[in-house]
Amino acid sequence: MRSKKEDYTGTDHHAIREERRALVWKALNRLDDAARELLVLKDISGLSYAELSQMMHIPKGTVASRVFYARDALRRLLPELDNSVSSREISYDVTCS
Repeated sequence: MRSKKEDYTGTDHHAIREERRALVWKALNRLDDAARELLVLKDISGLSYAELSQMMHIPKGTVASRVFYARDALRRLLPELDNSVSSREISYDVTCS
């Protein structure tokens, strides 16, 4: 007897991942420009807090605070866009890989 975990094929996993990725992008696009840009640079492009601090000419602690609040805003938007997503199930993997 197969477990529920085994019932997911690679194709199912890929489809779920793509659906989740599209949902995260939809939520990102509902954020204000500054929050969206910060999350894209930090979580997708992989810039460090120090790099963002230099780029934005603000203290590293301010960058960290803004990232925190941007992520929180994103976390609150996801359940509004898709009732099947809990605010604790967020995956920020929205890269094009």
